[in-house]
Amino acid sequence: MDDDEDVLATFRYFLGANEPVSEAVSAIDALLGAAPVDSSKQLQLADFDVTTADQGQLGVELATKAVAEELPFALAFIDMRMPPGWNGLTTAKKLREVDPDIYIVFVTAFADHSAADIYHELNHNVLLLKKPFNQEEIALMASTLCGSWNTNNERRRSELRLHHALQQFMASKNTD
Repeated sequence: MDDDEDVLATFRYFLGANEPVSEAVSAIDALLGAAPVDSSKQLQLADFDVTTADQGQLGVELATKAVAEELPFALAFIDMRMPPGWNGLTTAKKLREVDPDIYIVFVTAFADHSAADIYHELNHNVLLLKKPFNQEEIALMASTLCGSWNTNNERRRSELRLHHALQQFMASKNTD
């Protein structure tokens, strides 16, 4: 979530959303001082399903819909300042109301809130990344956090299956 379409395009490109490199992305790379990457040495990760929003309210609406469809988001990269709407911290709190398991990464150039304040407000599964960022930082974070989310999600499903099997076993013992 970011109010700058060029930043959203950069995320889509960095995370392999099969989006061609736009002039805006090339301009951002130049501003960030990114050197051309030798494709033989480039970090190769799986493509991600990427959903973007230019405001916090829209991002929370999209997350709510995804949860309702039982396809929750694993991770949200959130800009701290997204005028004229909610700031990143408000957005993150609203996201956690919708999905307490979502990982949140604040990506910001500003120190509106300290890391301690952010952690105090959200308590878990939150990171802070300062702009400018690069492709490897975003790709590694996304890969690591989504992998952890998938592992935790599978563990929760296994625990539910085990609990259900135990209930069935106990019910069958009670009828014997």
